[in-house]
Amino acid sequence: MHLGHPEGFSLALFEAATLGAPVITHPRVPAATLLKTPNTLTVELHPTSIARALLRPPPPAKPLKKPAEFAHIYLALYHKISEKLK
Repeated sequence: MHLGHPEGFSLALFEAATLGAPVITHPRVPAATLLKTPNTLTVELHPTSIARALLRPPPPAKPLKKPAEFAHIYLALYHKISEKLK
């Protein structure tokens, strides 16, 4: 779970998503808007929304097979974020 949108791009969130772990995040976290994976769920900062997400987290996904895939995808997302910030 990563709900802090002021932090920006969370490498921990990205690593968890690419490893297939269920991820719950705030929709304003840049990685959440770029990661369109079935194991990522976005929730608003409201206790009820967070509780529902914890009770029914997204399903796990298959992890990426090659470590190089992780680096390639991370760099591509980083460049997308950089372009959006310009």
